Amino acid sequence: MKAFIRRHPIPILFLTVCLLISISLVSVWYPSSKGAIVSRVKNNEAQLTEVASSVIERGSAEGASVSGVWEIVYHSDSKVVEFLCGGFGLAPSSSYTGFYDSPSDVPLNLQYPDQILAKTDTGWRYEEAKGDNRYETEKITDHW
Repeated sequence: MKAFIRRHPIPILFLTVCLLISISLVSVWYPSSKGAIVSRVKNNEAQLTEVASSVIERGSAEGASVSGVWEIVYHSDSKVVEFLCGGFGLAPSSSYTGFYDSPSDVPLNLQYPDQILAKTDTGWRYEEAKGDNRYETEKITDHW
């Protein structure tokens, strides 16, 4: 391996630089980033509210779709519509992003519904006591 690297330093260096640039671009322009989600909600609030109302009225997210949203989930127990935008990473270090319509305008713990959220400087958070699972939510605008 060392002999190969010594004989081919330019291709190895080129591949390394390409990898580093790719990682940087993905982290900046990742369509599920917090900034992208906030913009999506603020710029499309009327359409998202219409979709959420329709899902709640039908009692199902089946057939509902929104551009840039990976999956729409209806939580019938809380009448909340969750819009999942994607995920990144390899288990157990994965993170998932999205937003939800909260008709009661209160923060909800959709991943760990039996756990209480703690107030933070920017929103609310749940962190597993003996583990690495956590959930964070922030208010974007009324009901979102």
